Amino acid sequence: MGFFEKFRRSDRKIITALVCVAAFSAGMMLGLDSGQKDSKTTREDTKDSDTKGVSPQGVFDPNTADSATLSAFGLEPWKARNLIRYRTAGAVFRTPNSLLRVYGMNESDVERLSPHMSIGERYRQETMRRERTKKDWRRDNRRWTEKRQTSDSADIESTRRYAPAKFTTLTKVNPNTADTTTLCSIPGVGKKISESIIRYRTKLGGFHDVRQLAEINIVSPELLEWFKIDGNDSVNKININKDSFQRLNSHPYISYDQTRDLLQYRRLYGAIKDVSHLRGTGIFTDEETERLVPYILF
Repeated sequence: MGFFEKFRRSDRKIITALVCVAAFSAGMMLGLDSGQKDSKTTREDTKDSDTKGVSPQGVFDPNTADSATLSAFGLEPWKARNLIRYRTAGAVFRTPNSLLRVYGMNESDVERLSPHMSIGERYRQETMRRERTKKDWRRDNRRWTEKRQTSDSADIESTRRYAPAKFTTLTKVNPNTADTTTLCSIPGVGKKISESIIRYRTKLGGFHDVRQLAEINIVSPELLEWFKIDGNDSVNKININKDSFQRLNSHPYISYDQTRDLLQYRRLYGAIKDVSHLRGTGIFTDEETERLVPYILF
């Protein structure tokens, strides 16, 4: 009688099932352990294959080396990452000591890596060019300064050469027709005074009396002897009854308040007929009226 025949048929089925389960579990455990060993071996082989392609006996350029190369030469992974980030941001390593700018790098790292570094020609040429520029800066600046001074001297000499000659004897000038060159020929009159005379002449509408030039603050009374009004000169006049607020207010002899009062008077009482009527309005004093009369029409 066999071993299984000693048991009942139902018991034999249970024993068979347990044996199958045990065999299956043992197979699974053996397969898992083998897979882990294979995975570990694969990772180690991969790691070895990553570093085997880089020879620590060679050289590297910190401007182009990747993280695997840097690690092969003994640089910690986090320092290698910092170096690459710093380089990606636009930094260039021109000398071995340039690596000290990378966060985490120290002198011992530079001392260890320096014998294996070979910085590219174009990076070293840039360094030489920068040092030469710094060295020659003072010389170039001195040359530029000398050139600028020479240019300024030439401009001053040119200005003197073309400056209008001053009158040597008393010469009468008509302020209504003279240009800036003629006015500047008068002793004591420069560009600023000549421009002020022409600007005031335009606002007035022309001079009818030489003494009006004294109304310009920068024109001294001593200069009046150099001017003479031609008897045929006429001035531009304004219409006291028809011209606009802007036209009246632009005249030097009529203030803003007086312009406003004139327009108010015209609206309420109509046109102003003559000089006596203008005096009667009370808008201008007698002195202001006499000064304004040559420039108004009714």
